[in-house]
Amino acid sequence: MVEKPRRMAMLRDGNDGRPNNWTRPRPVLSSTQIGAGISKMTYVTREEFEARVGVLEREVEGEKLVTRHILEQTRRNGDDLAAIKTRLDRVEEKVDSLDRKLDGLDRTVKDLTKSLAGIVGDVVREVWGERDGK
Repeated sequence: MVEKPRRMAMLRDGNDGRPNNWTRPRPVLSSTQIGAGISKMTYVTREEFEARVGVLEREVEGEKLVTRHILEQTRRNGDDLAAIKTRLDRVEEKVDSLDRKLDGLDRTVKDLTKSLAGIVGDVVREVWGERDGK
């Protein structure tokens, strides 16, 4: 915490050893947080104020860098997700094609099962007919 600058006592001849064009740095008000919602006004010099502003500017630049990095990563992830989605669509098409083929094979096996008894009966009758005809 910086106290309010004190006025320097002027020498009797009106010159305190500083050049004639020298002016006292004007203090800048600053607010300091004391507690929950309570702030205290203090005086700081221009140099201290500019240093504090510099710190804030660097923090903002750092946050901008982080934001840019996150945005870049999001874009890359979006591109990766689009590629994965395209591949997944192709896999789904192949699975659907295999599903249709399997359905056709299933129908063929069911039809064969239904007609198997008739086929076996026809063959047996034919063999018996040939045997009886000899």
